[in-house]
Amino acid sequence: MVAFRHISPAVATVFLSVIVGLVVAFFLVADGEDTGISASCLAIFYLLLLSAVWRPLDIAPHVPSFVTIELLFLIFCFFVYYLSYQQALLGLVDAGASRFVPKTFPEEASRAILLSTAGIVAFSFGFRWKRAYLVGPPPVADNRNIALLPQLVLVGLVGLMSVYLLAGWRAEGEGRYTGTSFGGVLAEGASLLVTMLSMMALALVVARLARRERPGFAEWCSALLAIVWGVRLLSLGDRNAALLLLIVLGGGLATFRFRIGRLTILAALLLSLHVYDRVETLRGEDEWGLADLATVSDHSGETSFNISAITVRAALATVPAEEGFALGLYKLYGFAGVVPFVRGLAVAGHDLILTSADYLTRVMLPANAGWNVGTSLIADIYVDFGVFGVPMVMFLLGRTAGWAQNRVIADPFSTRKIVTYLLTLALFAELPRYAADFPVRILVWSCALMLLARWMAPQPIPHPAYQTVGSG
Repeated sequence: MVAFRHISPAVATVFLSVIVGLVVAFFLVADGEDTGISASCLAIFYLLLLSAVWRPLDIAPHVPSFVTIELLFLIFCFFVYYLSYQQALLGLVDAGASRFVPKTFPEEASRAILLSTAGIVAFSFGFRWKRAYLVGPPPVADNRNIALLPQLVLVGLVGLMSVYLLAGWRAEGEGRYTGTSFGGVLAEGASLLVTMLSMMALALVVARLARRERPGFAEWCSALLAIVWGVRLLSLGDRNAALLLLIVLGGGLATFRFRIGRLTILAALLLSLHVYDRVETLRGEDEWGLADLATVSDHSGETSFNISAITVRAALATVPAEEGFALGLYKLYGFAGVVPFVRGLAVAGHDLILTSADYLTRVMLPANAGWNVGTSLIADIYVDFGVFGVPMVMFLLGRTAGWAQNRVIADPFSTRKIVTYLLTLALFAELPRYAADFPVRILVWSCALMLLARWMAPQPIPHPAYQTVGSG
C-alpha cells in the first residue's frame, strides 16, 4: 500500500514567498551585475541543494539513495546558471566576457540570475508537492505482459545500428565539431532512436537486478550494444548523449541495487565532470583517443556552460524589445517531433526560426558563424511565455518529475515503471541545458514500445477452475 504526504502549508508558503520575491526583484533591479543579487541567489540555490541531499530516499525498498531527479537536476542547474556568476564573485572570470560568443549582454546579468533562481525554486516546489511512501511490503509486480520488451529492444538496436553504421551516417552530435556530419534527417532520427533503445537496454538490466533476478540473454546482449554505442558517442565527442546512458546505468544501480554514500556520489560526479570537460576540449581535434580523457585540461576559467548562462541574458535583452514572445510556437514545433522524421522532412531546405535555439543563435552570433549556441531551459520558456511563464512551467515540470518518482515508489519492482523512471532521471538531469520539450520524444517513444510489447505478449491461459462451460 502507498501513502502520500503533501508539502506542509508552512513550507509551501516559504516557497511561494521566495518565488514572488525573486520575480518582484526581477522588475526592480538595475542593469548590470549586482554582487549582492548574485550572492543571494547562490545562497538560495545552495539551500535547495543541501535540502535535496540532506537525507536519502527509499525509492526502492531497503535501498536508501541520494540519487534523485531533483538532485541531478539541481547539479546541472549549477553549472548552467550559476557557475559563471560564482566564478565572477571569486574573481576567477569576468561574467561579462566570453571566449565563445561575441555578444554576452552583461546588462541583463542580475535579471538573468533572478529569473533562473525563481524558475529553479518553482521546480523544487513542484517536485516536493506530493511524495509517495510505501506502507507495508511492496506489491508483487506482474511483468509477464511485457516479457517481449527485451527482445524488441535487442532487435531494434541490431537493426538500427546496422543501418546507421553501414550507411556511414554521423549525426550532428557526433560530427558537428569535426565537420563530418552525414545523413541529415534520417541520421538524426536513427541516432536518437538508438540512444533511446540503449537507455532502455540498460534500464532493463537494472530492473532485473532490482528484483534480485539474473538478466536474460537478450538483456545482456542489448546492454553490451548500449555500452558499445555509449563509448562510440564519447569517442566522437557527443558527451551529452553518452551522459544519458551513464546516468541511466549509474543512477539506476545507486537507486535500486546498491547503497552509495554522499562521498562516493561526489567522487563519481567529479570524475564525470572531468571527462565531460575533457571531451569539450578534445572533440574539435582530428585525432584523439579515450586515453586522452585521463589528462588534465589545458584551459581554465570559462567553460561552454557559460554559453547557456548567456542565452538567458540574450533572451531577456531581445524579447520582447526586438522580437515578440513566441506564445508556444517553439513548444508546438518541439512536440511535433514525437512523429519520427516528419518534422525534419517538413522544414528541410527552409531557413526558418522554429526553436529557441535558432532564435538565440541569430541574436548571439554573426550570420556566418557556422554553429549553433543551443538553448537553456529558462531561456527557452521565457522566449515562449515571458517572465511569469517561467515559474509556472517550471512548477509543472517539477510536478511531472515528482509524479514519475511517486509512480515507481508505489510499484518499485515493475519493469515498465523502473524503465520510465530511469529515462526520466537521465533526461531531467540534462534538461537545464535544453528546451522544455527535450524529454518528450524519448519518453513517448519508449512508452509506445512498451505498449507494443504488452500488445504482442501472449494472453495468459486461465486456470481450469475458472473456465465456464456453455450449456450447449
